[in-house]
Amino acid sequence: MPHKTDLGDRLNRNVSRAIWLLVLVVVPVATLGRGVPQFSVVHQPSLPSGTVTLSGTVLDEAGSPVGAAHVTLKAEGFQPVARVTDDEGHFAFTDLPEKLFELRATSSDWIETIYGQTRPGLPGTPIRLAAGQHVNVVLRMFRGAVITGMVAGVVDVANSAVGLHRHYDPRQGEKDVGSRGSLE
Repeated sequence: MPHKTDLGDRLNRNVSRAIWLLVLVVVPVATLGRGVPQFSVVHQPSLPSGTVTLSGTVLDEAGSPVGAAHVTLKAEGFQPVARVTDDEGHFAFTDLPEKLFELRATSSDWIETIYGQTRPGLPGTPIRLAAGQHVNVVLRMFRGAVITGMVAGVVDVANSAVGLHRHYDPRQGEKDVGSRGSLE
């Protein structure tokens, strides 16, 4: 016949197992019926019709047209309107209302450009349109590039200096424009 303490230990283990079973199986199953919180999508209204025309050209830094660029016109509180440039970089938005607009252009191999930017990363200039106006603008796009890599063999990566240099090639006439940065 087992001792009283052995029976008590077995009882405690069984109760403990039952509690863990309840926590790990029953509680998650019971919460399934409650549903997952849903994100609500805010539907913005379309732009009302008006008498304004906004047209323009998307060019690269050399002044050549950027065809097939996606040009997006956005007014606060309304759905954006988009166009794709033709081979000559031209686009047009017609029947626009009097509003303050932000105009952006994107294209593969180019950095997103906001109208009025003098270089990437700087703020753009909103365009205020008045009734009956026909406005013609130029958006200048800048070519983008990405350099990726991995810092290996360094214990404290966050405080490591990383250097990037373009090599001088006299046949190409390039200049050495080095830069240094650090990982933060």
